[in-house]
Amino acid sequence: MRKGLTTIVSVLQLTRLALVWTAISDIWLVVLWSRRIEHRADSPWQTWEALGLSAGVAIGIYIFGMVLNDVLDVRRDRLFAPDRPIPSRRISVTHAVVIALMALLLAILCSVALGTVNTLLCLACATLLVFYNAAGKYLPALGLMTLGLIRATHMLIAEPHMATLWPVWAVMTHVTFVSMLCHRLERKRPPLAGQEVWAVLGQWAFITLVMIAWMAQRDGLSVESASGLWHGPAAAGLIFALIAVRIGRHAPTPIHAGKRLMRWGLGWLIVYDLSWFVNAELWPAALLLGGLAVLTIISVYATRSLAVMAHQESVYESDRNVG
Repeated sequence: MRKGLTTIVSVLQLTRLALVWTAISDIWLVVLWSRRIEHRADSPWQTWEALGLSAGVAIGIYIFGMVLNDVLDVRRDRLFAPDRPIPSRRISVTHAVVIALMALLLAILCSVALGTVNTLLCLACATLLVFYNAAGKYLPALGLMTLGLIRATHMLIAEPHMATLWPVWAVMTHVTFVSMLCHRLERKRPPLAGQEVWAVLGQWAFITLVMIAWMAQRDGLSVESASGLWHGPAAAGLIFALIAVRIGRHAPTPIHAGKRLMRWGLGWLIVYDLSWFVNAELWPAALLLGGLAVLTIISVYATRSLAVMAHQESVYESDRNVG
């Protein structure tokens, strides 16, 4: 019983599965946006099929990225985070690689069913993940913008021809700037100095201009077509800013603040996604993404509870052996 529970908890910790709903929410936003806002002519069955396949892509890409991070960081984690699944030997490197490859295969297979361009974007997203985990995280001027691009590319796998990219831009911007702030708070190495900050801002501005040019070409800049596009997301951004300030004031150290802010930042992506549909009064889509928000909360607390139970059983087993 204890061994099985420990294995489940280890896999959940390795894959960070509790937050996978944020990846599904991001990609479902694009699926539903293209059909409800941009009025893509799909039948209800085709819409549900796209939701299912895109969820498979999101789960695969998310798990691949999370596990790849731990596989490539195993030497560092043995020194600074020995309690993680791989350095603590609860999961072997071989098994972790198998999980990562199976997740990537799932994402590719689902993207193939969506189309050729979708598959190319899936492969591009996987390539960005490999670059970030192998080199980008050590080059903050490139790596932090890469994190935003990973989320943006991942979202567009569902609908590469999406005309209105503002929802994708909002997620990319949120991920990039929250990652920058957390990098500073957690005092990661190499540090994010002034030149690196300007480099990230320059990349962000360039990608923003590229997105605007795409939308202008495809007539996706119209605010009126989305019922006052920015009200909901702007409110969500303001609330998150207040939460970030509160976290900074109450955390015992900047490092604790950075880690907590990153968790909140990832979870808040669903709030952004949800806000677009609330703003447009598309309540079925809003309720669907709201359900993902509830699942995220449940998953986080369930994972924590299972981890506590596994630890308690481990202590009990150790005491019984001593006795």
